[in-house]
Amino acid sequence: HKNGSTNAALQNMMGTRNGFATHQVVLGDNYTINATTFADFRASFLRFRVETYPMTCCNFDYSQIAPGWAKYQKQVTFAIVPHPNIIGMNNFNTVPIILDTDNSYSISGGVTKILGRHTIKAGGERRRIEWYYAQTNTAGGTFTVDSGFTSGAPFAASSSPLSPSKSGFGFASWMLGFPASGSAQEPALSAGLMNYTGLYVTDAFRATNKLTFNFGLRWEQPGSFYEKKDRLAIIDLDLPQEALS
Repeated sequence: HKNGSTNAALQNMMGTRNGFATHQVVLGDNYTINATTFADFRASFLRFRVETYPMTCCNFDYSQIAPGWAKYQKQVTFAIVPHPNIIGMNNFNTVPIILDTDNSYSISGGVTKILGRHTIKAGGERRRIEWYYAQTNTAGGTFTVDSGFTSGAPFAASSSPLSPSKSGFGFASWMLGFPASGSAQEPALSAGLMNYTGLYVTDAFRATNKLTFNFGLRWEQPGSFYEKKDRLAIIDLDLPQEALS
């Protein structure tokens, strides 16, 4: 089974395109061993995906802003409209890029045995869960622009009429492609994994036609979260500090 949807009209107005999709596959079988013994098996797969992109991703031409911006084309993570921070002006926020894929693989089975007034069932489940995630909020870079590069004397004291505080224009510096500072956020790619195992045994004892007792025992091992390519950083205070030894 497959479901999917795209972003709403409001999100389109905000310059975002979103996509949501789920994929589900289930395979099951019940098998009669004899008149009092039955077996069942089930395998399933579930995938959930979320993708968020700015409308300008990912082939924006930086030279469209001004020729001076062409040199930044290869310095950003994704080619989208950069996030401006022009001093003295109202600025807009850019849209993040979010890529998320969650997978769940599951296998389960059980055997049911009827012994007189007892109905005994034993089985187990094995599950593998995967999380693939990446996000960057300023993929096109964040550039702070002031009037320094377009002032009459960039290094003059503030008392001078040609100093950046009294001359120059931040937007002109932006158009020329002369930001005072800038940064680009490299998305942290992660592939988280977790394995789960569960075993159980139950007994439904029919004491009378109107009274049934249910007993059960279950063992679970949730497993621990780990990163597929060992890209997670942790702090282990028990490790020796080689730099201090």
